[in-house]
Amino acid sequence: MDGYDFGAPSKPPIEWDDGFVYDSKDATWHDHLAKAEWMTKLQGGRLARPDLDDATAMYAHYRDNNGEPFRCDYEEGYREDPSIAKNVNTEVVGPPLPSTRWCATATRTSR
Repeated sequence: MDGYDFGAPSKPPIEWDDGFVYDSKDATWHDHLAKAEWMTKLQGGRLARPDLDDATAMYAHYRDNNGEPFRCDYEEGYREDPSIAKNVNTEVVGPPLPSTRWCATATRTSR
């Protein structure tokens, strides 16, 4: 299939330029205030929207900034999130063929 590789994964040829040095500057009080604001939003999201448990867990992991791997359960996402299911289905099935679109249009207009 065009755009997809099958088989064992291969490491992409990435040349790192160290353009963004980790911990390159000390945090200011603005940075601490912004972090407090976003951590408050995270906690509020956890309380107000328990259905977003995966999203808040992923955001908390992002905020931890510890470099640890994070596994995302795409099967659960497919079951729970219609937008994920739609995107997966579009990739798997592909766009409709022109004849399929024509038949659907002809069926709708002939009734």
